[in-house]
Amino acid sequence: MMKVPSVMPYAKSIQAIIFDMDDTMVPTMKTHFKAWTDLCLKHSPKNIGLDYKVGISAENLATVENAYNGCTSEEFVNILFGNMPKEKVQALANEREDLFIKQADDLTEIKGLTQFLEALSDIKRGIASSTSRPGIEHVLNKLNIAKFFKPENIIDPSKVSRGKPYPDPYLMAAKALDVSPENCLVFEDSRGGIKSAQSAGMRIIGVATSISKPDLMKLGVSRAIKDYTEIKSLDELNELFKVFA
Repeated sequence: MMKVPSVMPYAKSIQAIIFDMDDTMVPTMKTHFKAWTDLCLKHSPKNIGLDYKVGISAENLATVENAYNGCTSEEFVNILFGNMPKEKVQALANEREDLFIKQADDLTEIKGLTQFLEALSDIKRGIASSTSRPGIEHVLNKLNIAKFFKPENIIDPSKVSRGKPYPDPYLMAAKALDVSPENCLVFEDSRGGIKSAQSAGMRIIGVATSISKPDLMKLGVSRAIKDYTEIKSLDELNELFKVFA
């Protein structure tokens, strides 16, 4: 069990921790990209250079991944298909989320996540994700970690007018948690998510699932970790706030 020393009264200290979900709490981005690719193969959007003859291939998966920037499902539907009636956009986004949920079955958390969450009993916790609420709930229930998050502190795309890389998701999470952004610590893995948290005025720990630790540091995170076993105490996280206070 991770030791949790008392939080020292720095000028600024952690009052809340906000997590991105995909590839930050659980390695699910490949499943998301496969669901998007399946949707594209079915509906053949013209705004992305897929080879429809080869189906689910590494090349097509990479094409979808390169086009995606961490935005909401509705925003990515518009990127893929162009401007469409709102009802059609929502229908395609819902279809894609259903594909993700069906495929996201055998899930494993980023190492050490549950133990880390158990150590945060005195710190507020939230989630700011580009995944829909049904997708978030599916993942949290599969990992048996829904108990660590109050529903009102989970920010899904329906809660904001703009998704990542805009600051809206993280600012909304801070508001829900009733904590000033400067006292929030974010765990993120992606460039768009890091930019979102930075724009919200928050400290960030990068999780090196798809971006290397050195490259995460170049993006401006306060610290980079491979997984949650690298965090030995909350005091070492508060040091990040002491340095920048």
